[in-house]
Amino acid sequence: MGQNLVPNGNFEIYSQCPYNQGQISFATGWNTSSSTPDYFNSCATYTTGFSIPQNTLGYQKDCAGGNGYAGLFVFTKTSDPNGVREYIHTMLTDTLKQCHKYVASMYVNLSNKCSYAISSMGMYFSDTAIYSSNPVLGTYINIPNPQVKNTTVLEDTLNWIMVRDTFIANGGEIFLTIGNFNPTSQSDTTFLYSNSLSPVSYYYIDSVTAFDLGCSLEGVDEMKNKNVATLGEPQPNPNNGSTQIPYYLPQNTSGAKIIFTDMLGKTMKEQLLQPGYGLMNVDTQDLPAGIYSYTLIVDGKVIDNKKMIRNK
Repeated sequence: MGQNLVPNGNFEIYSQCPYNQGQISFATGWNTSSSTPDYFNSCATYTTGFSIPQNTLGYQKDCAGGNGYAGLFVFTKTSDPNGVREYIHTMLTDTLKQCHKYVASMYVNLSNKCSYAISSMGMYFSDTAIYSSNPVLGTYINIPNPQVKNTTVLEDTLNWIMVRDTFIANGGEIFLTIGNFNPTSQSDTTFLYSNSLSPVSYYYIDSVTAFDLGCSLEGVDEMKNKNVATLGEPQPNPNNGSTQIPYYLPQNTSGAKIIFTDMLGKTMKEQLLQPGYGLMNVDTQDLPAGIYSYTLIVDGKVIDNKKMIRNK
């Protein structure tokens, strides 16, 4: 798969040993997007509370037997509807390429001092660095569809859990931000038991990766060479609320659109297309779970048809 595009994804390289909270910038290449995310390393003394494996937030060994990892608060159950949120970001070693498929992953582990677990840890790739509107207070960052988002409750306090997905890049993304991008009402929290950090969710983060899998438009490239309108396969498929559909339209094309229909032939939504080689982002949050057809229509004629699956 080539080189990992996330620099210092294992948090092993550091400028100095952590000795207090909010020192994620001590991990080379990483910075805060909101509030005071933490850096833990075995080089720190036990008394600082930011060593490994025992620290002020809990107990956990490094994911891959190394010496460093990050940590952040991702949920706080308070009168504030979204509570305090922490996010971290880094600049990738290269920009993502348009229509290339990528696989990105990270390992997470819930602090054993937390009362709540959540399901919505995510990874968001963007062309600019993302910051909270009020980084000091730790304001929630609203990103409805990060490219990678977990969907099952992350409640294991003993073992590291991988969060991973594939996606097609729009092109130009060079920053990666990690955190919980869902509002509290959509974070699917699970109460575990009252504990010393009650009522919050705090996760350790380690082994962050992103790899280029190459051009995702097999078939579309061929049709482009033949100058024929065509659709590609959706990515991901099935999807959990968003997907991307590659397409090609010759430059002289007019009146092109994609229509989405359910299995009974009912039109659910439609989107206009511009000529060229493109990647259409499709929000499927409003679609019930099921199988849907999407059809390319040019000047009233059906040109191509494929299917996608919307998960629950």
